[in-house]
Amino acid sequence: MKPLAAFLCLIFLSQDFAQAQDRRITIEIEDWQDSTVVLAYHYAGQRYVKDTLIVNNEVATIVSDSSLHSGMYTIIAGQERLLDFFIDENDRAFSVKTSRDALVDDLTVENSKNNAAFFEWMKCLSQSQKRRDSLSKAFEKASENRQKKTMRSLMRQLEALNLQVETKRKELYSKDPELLISRFLKAQEEIPLPFQKEKEAAQRYRYFKEHYFDHLVLTDEALLHTPVYDQKTDWYFKNLISPHSDSLINEADFLIEKAEENLQTYRYMVWKATSFAESSPIVDMERAFVYFVDRYYLQDSLLASPAMRDRMVKRADELRRSMIGAQAANLVILDSALHLRALNAVDADFIILYFFDPDCGHCRSETDSLRSYYRDFKELYNFEIYAVCSDTSMVKMKNYIRNYDIPWIVVNGPRTLQQGYWKLYDVSSVPMIYLINREKIILTKRLDARNTFQFLKMYAKSLNE
Repeated sequence: MKPLAAFLCLIFLSQDFAQAQDRRITIEIEDWQDSTVVLAYHYAGQRYVKDTLIVNNEVATIVSDSSLHSGMYTIIAGQERLLDFFIDENDRAFSVKTSRDALVDDLTVENSKNNAAFFEWMKCLSQSQKRRDSLSKAFEKASENRQKKTMRSLMRQLEALNLQVETKRKELYSKDPELLISRFLKAQEEIPLPFQKEKEAAQRYRYFKEHYFDHLVLTDEALLHTPVYDQKTDWYFKNLISPHSDSLINEADFLIEKAEENLQTYRYMVWKATSFAESSPIVDMERAFVYFVDRYYLQDSLLASPAMRDRMVKRADELRRSMIGAQAANLVILDSALHLRALNAVDADFIILYFFDPDCGHCRSETDSLRSYYRDFKELYNFEIYAVCSDTSMVKMKNYIRNYDIPWIVVNGPRTLQQGYWKLYDVSSVPMIYLINREKIILTKRLDARNTFQFLKMYAKSLNE
């Protein structure tokens, strides 16, 4: 199932943008066959179709479109990305010309400072890449022949080339810092680190993190519609935030506060945090997802449509009842002898709550593992297994108990005295394992049998230290 938060992108993309004066933008490509092409725009790391343009006599024209927000646009023919260019509030009428055989090298522009600087940058990158490829091939050959002196010389040339590119970047964005292209180029600049020694690694990390967004203003809506905004933010979430729900909540709240002065950047940052939490493979991040839904989507009607907000709240409610750290809901279900067995009545230091289907091959494998752990470690860790069969068939459940010689509690999930287990626990698939302590607090979930017992071993050890 796709994460619900991911669908929020579609809501953002449907919003009306500020009205602008009529525009006339012509894209001319020599040897361009009459056809139709796609005009795409950028948002949240993806390209989305804005319009279809007709190519006539080598020219495609964008006219009188008041919904073109500031940002980067792309002309796409079939599966080929032909040309990127910028539109800003001052880019009302301009023309771009190039050739089909040399899209970058032949680029020229009239009446657009943004694109004049952008195409100059693209040519710089193209030329430097050709030079870098040549040096890399020479370095590889020198390495094969063990020509260390030549290798050192080539490395110095590569370093000099990188310096030239960065110098060109600074030159371009310094000419007119307020231009969109200037903000775009500056946002890509690396943060220089003042600490060099290995022993100062912690200082380097803290400094880098604190200054990571120095060159990107988080309320810059125009940059939100270029690749750089999402690239920078995504890297920060993936690499600079500790993989724990508390860390994500604290960091995301800070970034959201920085972005909230602009509605569009505020929406994006809330979506980014929520989506990141929901899609994370780390189970603890469910708590962050629920937090973001409660704090932001429930409190601010501008963030999502009522239908989308309802779907997110429903998902959050499904998770909040069975999150790590939550009180495990009691289950009172019939066993194979038609006796009611309550989860809360299980007297053990730890309970493995195991949801399974008798016809599930993966479940059979997990059951084999659980039998082995039950035999070897039940007394050592004083645990019990409370297994919930998802199939309504008592015959299948009894066969399962007999065939596997099951020594633990097995109940038939649908035959319950109260709400269905699927309303109390997040069981999106089987097998599903929850580990619960004596106080009926959920310690972990969604681990396989092996990793559940690894966790149990470490947790029990920590209690005795």
